[in-house]
Amino acid sequence: MLPADHDDADHASKKVRVGPEHRDGVIEYLKTHEFITAGIAQELFNISRDQSTDLLNDMVDSGILEKDGVGKGTKYRIKRVSAA
Repeated sequence: MLPADHDDADHASKKVRVGPEHRDGVIEYLKTHEFITAGIAQELFNISRDQSTDLLNDMVDSGILEKDGVGKGTKYRIKRVSAA
């Protein structure tokens, strides 16, 4: 049960929407760091762990990042283009 002073609209408005600026932020971060984790993205952008994981996995699905590992230890790096 929610506290009497709880306001659903107030609570929902505090959730940060993940957008293109977060993708840009990940790319900027990776210009000076070898990898990023969901925990780092969570702290950088003040978003939830689920949001940071979704953001990074979307970037993997888009071909921007590559994923190394599973669970809390997962690292994300800029995808390297191999020479053919």
